[in-house]
Amino acid sequence: MPHHASRSQHLTIVADAHLDPISHPNGVESVGQVLKRNRVRPPTRPHPEERQQIHAYIKEFAPQLGDQAPLASSVTRAYNVYVASGWPLARFIDALYQARARTRDHSASIRTSLPKDDPWGTKPKMAYFFAVLTEEVGLRDAA
Repeated sequence: MPHHASRSQHLTIVADAHLDPISHPNGVESVGQVLKRNRVRPPTRPHPEERQQIHAYIKEFAPQLGDQAPLASSVTRAYNVYVASGWPLARFIDALYQARARTRDHSASIRTSLPKDDPWGTKPKMAYFFAVLTEEVGLRDAA
């Protein structure tokens, strides 16, 4: 008949020898502590050159358009539009400028409210900008 370890024997086997007896008086670590200790992060990869260039433009445009999203989110959104468009980068950058110009031209008709914490600030227009951008690159029909 096979021998099965009791629960206390199993805990003793699982307990690591390097545990600090003060912070782990019973020799048992929580699952969260084990996961934190053993977490291995994948190596970071540099972003493609195209994404870095798009980042520079969105970083410039975001404050002008009252972007409320984190910069990284807006860059990712623009980069995804770029990839979906299949356009060369130079042509896409032209579309970024066209979308910004159209957004500025229609600023008065954009129906959104100013942020409560900054009533004299810039009206949030980034959502409109992205809608125009997707039209510019042919991913959405013009309204």
